[in-house]
Amino acid sequence: MRILTSLYGADVSGILFVLHQLEEKAGSVLVVGHNPGLGELALNLAGLENGGPAQRLAMKFPTGALATFEVSVPWESLTPEGVSLVDFVVPRDLE
Repeated sequence: MRILTSLYGADVSGILFVLHQLEEKAGSVLVVGHNPGLGELALNLAGLENGGPAQRLAMKFPTGALATFEVSVPWESLTPEGVSLVDFVVPRDLE
């Protein structure tokens, strides 16, 4: 486990820089940060997907939200074309 306090307030490019540096053996990654950077990254990675979780994500990325992506490319080439949004959960969904 690696904790990078610099991610908390990072913008999209800062978060992507860290993700691009990950070793390929990092199968699962949890990024905890703050808006607007984290929400903008999620929107960027979701790309132009229609309906379902992507539509909800585009409306708002509130505090405590979790966007789950499946990544099919090496971390160093992470782009919207290499991921798909699997789920988007906001705190009110957890009742």
